[in-house]
Amino acid sequence: MKYSNALTGLLMAAPCMAQLYQGNFNIPITGDPSSGVQVMDRIRATYTPGLDGSIYDVAITLAFSDVDGQFLRPNSNQLAFAPASEIGPGAIAYVDLPSTIPARIRLVTYRWRVESPGNRLSAEPGRDNFPNQSSILIGFTRLYQGALQYGWVHMEREVTRFEDMLLPDGSTRDFAFRPKGFAIHPIPGRPIRAGMEPELPSLSTELVTLGGDGGEGIRVSWPTGWPGMVLEYASELKQPTEWQPVAGVEGSQAVVKLPEDGQLFFRLRYAP
Repeated sequence: MKYSNALTGLLMAAPCMAQLYQGNFNIPITGDPSSGVQVMDRIRATYTPGLDGSIYDVAITLAFSDVDGQFLRPNSNQLAFAPASEIGPGAIAYVDLPSTIPARIRLVTYRWRVESPGNRLSAEPGRDNFPNQSSILIGFTRLYQGALQYGWVHMEREVTRFEDMLLPDGSTRDFAFRPKGFAIHPIPGRPIRAGMEPELPSLSTELVTLGGDGGEGIRVSWPTGWPGMVLEYASELKQPTEWQPVAGVEGSQAVVKLPEDGQLFFRLRYAP
């Protein structure tokens, strides 16, 4: 559950030291490193100057960089998913009304006011879609190779009450959500549990005796109900590893003759 956060812009409301930025983190698509959907963690400020000071209208949103992404919600009453709850076909699409941007979810809005003269800083609350929550899990789906993948983004903030953001000495604490991690299921159509790594089939092995004095072999198997999985083997894990398909796979198992040194490595690869 790693993310890379790239700073793409910085706005400083001097001399009040209120920092606003727009960053992004990439959610890579397993099996195609060159492709990826960018989920933008946006903190945007609209600057309005006036004779008695300046106003910054701030909106913190998550937004996809392409039209294939869609944020999800568990039901019509909740936006965030509970930890370990399922994100999959049963979730419903989130629509950010009255926005015309289909792949965006607003988290928090508020307003900074810098009054003149004296540059006194004050703030006004706006819209908080996650009151009293410091940690949230946002579900999403993304079209990949003609099918939907499911994933989640973990967001956190320092304070949950707007009045705790501005301290008496003029410094601030983070009321805006920031990304802390994400995961996406590499197999399209498979649900994922919020805040958890995707569930994938695991291999099991057992030694068997081959008939006709064939010596020893090994039976490799994995759970049923995982179509599109290809069993592959390698004799050594050098770089780059040369993986080869296992012959004679029947359903979700195969029997392989052991080499003389008794060393084989196996893996499952999704190949729809």
